[in-house]
Amino acid sequence: GTSDQHGTAVAEIVHQMAPRAQIILYCVDNNIGFAQAEQQAVADGVSIVNSSLGFDADGRGDGTGINLPGTYVSTALTVKSARQAGILWIQSAGNSAQDHWSGKLVDADTSGPGKNYIDLLNKTRDYDQIQVPPGQGVSISLSWDQWPSSTVPVNLEVIEINVSTGRCTHTAANGSCTSVYAGQAIPGVPHAPVRYINVFNESTTDYYNYQISIKRSGAVPAIRYDLSYAGAASPSLLAAPTFWSAPASHGNPARAAAGSVSEPASSPYALAAGAFDLNSADTTTTRPYYNKLEPFSSRGPTIDGRVKPDLIGYDGVSSNLSEFSTTRFYGTSAGAPHIAGAAALVLGANPALDPAQIQAELEQRATNNTSPPTNANGHGLINLGSPTDTPAPSTGSKYVPLDHPVRVMDTRDATFGHHAKLRAAEQIAVNPALAGVPDDATAVVVNLTGEGATGSLYLAAYPSTFSGTSNLNLSAKTSTAAISAVVPLDPTSHQFKVLNSSATVDVIVDVAGYFTESAAATGKVGYAPLATPQRILDTRPTSQTGSHSGQLSPNESITVSVPASSGVPSGATGIIANITATGGSGAGALATNPPPPGIRLTSNLNYTRADRANLAVIAVQPDGSFTLLNLGSKVQVVIDVLGYFAPSASGTFVPLRSPVRIADSRSGNGGYLGFVQPAKDLSIDAAKLYDVPYNALGVWTNVLAISAKGGLLTAYPTGPSVPNISTLNFTPNEPTPNGSVLAASTVSGEEGMVSVHASTTTYVVLDLFGYFQP
Repeated sequence: GTSDQHGTAVAEIVHQMAPRAQIILYCVDNNIGFAQAEQQAVADGVSIVNSSLGFDADGRGDGTGINLPGTYVSTALTVKSARQAGILWIQSAGNSAQDHWSGKLVDADTSGPGKNYIDLLNKTRDYDQIQVPPGQGVSISLSWDQWPSSTVPVNLEVIEINVSTGRCTHTAANGSCTSVYAGQAIPGVPHAPVRYINVFNESTTDYYNYQISIKRSGAVPAIRYDLSYAGAASPSLLAAPTFWSAPASHGNPARAAAGSVSEPASSPYALAAGAFDLNSADTTTTRPYYNKLEPFSSRGPTIDGRVKPDLIGYDGVSSNLSEFSTTRFYGTSAGAPHIAGAAALVLGANPALDPAQIQAELEQRATNNTSPPTNANGHGLINLGSPTDTPAPSTGSKYVPLDHPVRVMDTRDATFGHHAKLRAAEQIAVNPALAGVPDDATAVVVNLTGEGATGSLYLAAYPSTFSGTSNLNLSAKTSTAAISAVVPLDPTSHQFKVLNSSATVDVIVDVAGYFTESAAATGKVGYAPLATPQRILDTRPTSQTGSHSGQLSPNESITVSVPASSGVPSGATGIIANITATGGSGAGALATNPPPPGIRLTSNLNYTRADRANLAVIAVQPDGSFTLLNLGSKVQVVIDVLGYFAPSASGTFVPLRSPVRIADSRSGNGGYLGFVQPAKDLSIDAAKLYDVPYNALGVWTNVLAISAKGGLLTAYPTGPSVPNISTLNFTPNEPTPNGSVLAASTVSGEEGMVSVHASTTTYVVLDLFGYFQP
């Protein structure tokens, strides 16, 4: 309905990238039209959507948003609906890296002209400034982190100044400049934490400066705010001080760029596209495309700590349209359709791929592929590679158990090379080949133990580069503990690393088995999850399950049977189970299937008087039994089975190239902000995101509880009821982790989802390491 050729230029790129793709155009005027277009795209059977527009201050930025049908629907919810319906939504990340500013709502001035104005850069800088050319306009938006409803008394104040005369366009009686615009709320949603102002330079010859301040009319909490400018604005004063010939101390471009991704590109359900200048290849370096991200290309992290964008695409491209005949087509609006066209080619080469698999193909093929991704370049620059390289999902790996766990690292023992406690921020390389793990292994199952921690810390295991996830939390109070983990291996070194975050600690690593894609590997088995996890042992007399009643005595060994009623079939060679030690009279350890005399004994679980749980991969005998040995004081034991390995099982494991945090209720990652409560479970899509396909059988995660109270967590496939199992027992003020292999829900309307139930209020964190596929 306008003469703007922007949308046509976007469609032109898609057509040039994928000329045989059918293109359907949808007209969008606002967020309601955005939602209606998505619903029509679903009805039309669309597989890939390109959206080269953005909506500043439309939601918190964590994938959640306002939903008032007929009045207001946040675009993040629209993108989520599309992904759940099987659409790969490719969204321009925005061009706000130089037109964005964020901080805390703090006013340190108690008197003077700065009083009642939020300190933007520091106490002496209470305003930002942009410049707008003649006949152009800009939308200024302010949001603060009190979604979905707020009563914080802040507003925007904008002063308009003629650059030629240096005079403001509106003055008070005393000659001082006054604000010419008033901030407005979202229509129909007056209490949303958002204020908008649209400014327009009516001059035909002069540039106008717009001085922007956040004014408070009462006490405000020190919560995050975001200022964004969309339109014909120059780089802002605080973002790009060199543009204004101001001292470097007056600006911070890196701070401005951080968190500048617009809605709905910030959603985990969108593939966010940054922009790379096609004309800026630097031939003087060995990585000619690495540092040529457009300076305006928006970047993360998101407000809940996730990495964005996901990929970058070309801009600065030529066009057949008159609007871009001399200036070329720049912006993330041009980057996104290059990625959308590439996605169409991938889907055309293999129509069986779902959106998560298409995105995984694009990310893995990218130039200068980075794992983990970065908040500048995402996974890298779009690059499909050879046309003869047909896209296909990973075949996955089957599991090969070792006859008994083998120790491959012990910082207490000089024979393992590193004979000293790990210091703060120190990492060590672990070589699974010491346990006989072959070079073609894709991941290993290990028991990771930290002993003698001198303070609060976490240990993280990962292939080569730390990505922000963790495995085991320790403190001076809980100084020794173990956790089971699956660790992807670096494809070059065939090793992995362990990082100690802080304090000092000894590290012990025992390998229980490995995953491999090799057809020649002997003893490999597939995996099958149990639709409902089953309890097979509970030694507590009041809730006894299994043949043993009462505490295990020191050095007592019992035989645990896996009954057919559990869903584990005859012929299974192993199970994945959660072992919990409870009601202990002191410290000790539990070991399954102890090796013959003369071979180093390793344990599965270290316990104290406090309840403790650990995931374990346990080999079972042909009769479905295994041995459990108590190496310590008297203790009760509970064992819950989550799934099994068997030659007949078809499930294969696909490790992520780098572990990723998929939920953190402290920040809102996963769409849940705040304490998980007994009446409100955390539920997230385990499939559909983070390269996990829609038909995944389940995911291998690490679950962490952080609470001032003690309680119990149960992680389970989303469904109508919480199963009678436990994932971990947490103690007050002690971050408590455990691994968990979660089956994906098959309940109608909740396919691919997993949930976490808490017996009392607690923060919950989930890290993802890989998934099982059919």
